[in-house]
Amino acid sequence: MNENAPEISGAEAPEETKKPIYTCEYTMDMNFFAEFADSSYIIAKKLIIIFTVLNILYCLLNIFGGSYTSAAEYSSIVSFLIFVLYFSTKKGASLTYKRNLFSYGNETRTTSALYDDKILATFGKNEKEFFYHQVSGFFETESLILLRLKYNMFLALDKSGLNADPQAVKAFL
Repeated sequence: MNENAPEISGAEAPEETKKPIYTCEYTMDMNFFAEFADSSYIIAKKLIIIFTVLNILYCLLNIFGGSYTSAAEYSSIVSFLIFVLYFSTKKGASLTYKRNLFSYGNETRTTSALYDDKILATFGKNEKEFFYHQVSGFFETESLILLRLKYNMFLALDKSGLNADPQAVKAFL
């Protein structure tokens, strides 16, 4: 190294030499993907719960009103629709995982680097930059911190793969 070379401060450092504040590495295996997909389909889960409660209330109302035929017809139709929604959601998550395996050939190693101004996510050989203004919120599961992006997309950070305490990362976000 040249001792006469000027030293570059952090603010002037080229993009390649800046160190991330936090990093997260994980392999997207079936267990990880199941938890991630489960969180991604939260809207479908809410709809299933809402329709189930409404179905029960409507049936009880009809039963107490003496309209047993109406309660049975309505209940069977709505129950079938809830059943279809639930299993199509589950199948969609499983299919997405299989597509991922088919596309990349294996369970892909994923790295996320959190800088002061952006997040750099690497999925296999693909790299994508996200800026913090694109993050509309975050929530967590037992083992994940999920950053919500546009179009109901999520960027996952595995708590066990973080190079720091998850509480510190949440405070940073």
